[in-house]
Amino acid sequence: MASAQGGMRVAWRISRRTSSVKARGRSNKADFPPAPPGVDRGAAREELKRRLSGAKDLHVDEQTIEWYLKDRRYDVEEAEGKIRDTYKWRKSIGDVQEPDVAEEMATGKTLVHEHKDIHGRSVLLVNARKHVVGEFTSRQSQSLLKYSIDKAIDSLDEEAETLLGVFDLNGFGPKNADLDYVVFLVDAFFKYYPRRIGEVLLVDAPLIFRPTWMIAKPMLGKYAKLVKFVSLQEAKTYFPEGKVPPSLSR
Repeated sequence: MASAQGGMRVAWRISRRTSSVKARGRSNKADFPPAPPGVDRGAAREELKRRLSGAKDLHVDEQTIEWYLKDRRYDVEEAEGKIRDTYKWRKSIGDVQEPDVAEEMATGKTLVHEHKDIHGRSVLLVNARKHVVGEFTSRQSQSLLKYSIDKAIDSLDEEAETLLGVFDLNGFGPKNADLDYVVFLVDAFFKYYPRRIGEVLLVDAPLIFRPTWMIAKPMLGKYAKLVKFVSLQEAKTYFPEGKVPPSLSR
């Protein structure tokens, strides 16, 4: 695993959780596209390892190499590019620890739920009304999200591979409409953490959220199918009895 200087402390363990245990549902497994017929997976794996071997401070384990290859349908060049882009982003932010993000975390805007959802997925909770444009710098908010996603991945059940993202939009208003942060969210979920987000719930979205969604949806492309607009009551059905996040217990 890479050092703090390398910035890949948790992401480079992105596919470490493999198990022969039967999954509780297909929705907790990463949805990789099928590999092209006749592709030589072993050759692709060795070529990508060779390309990355000379990179200073970039230490990627074999399971993660396989994860990125599956994400890019065993296209070595595309997988290499995605790995390097992720590495550059993580290195630019650095190794984020809880004290580094404690102030912004205290707002309750982003956190990892202490319980899993009904499919055994870790749950990333975002309370949109507590994200106020300009209250924290873009770098601070990115650091908090990176810390939270890493923590969610690290706490996955042994047989689960994906996360559930829950965005509580109750009380969302103009001061919360941060388009730069929306762009970053899209990049983080689908560029820097490929296939890790299994589903995204947009809870109690008000009409004022529509312009923000109309901008975000085209950015998501095919991943827009992972996003669901749900009511508060529908969101609660994703959790075992007694395990609903306090923020959704209104």
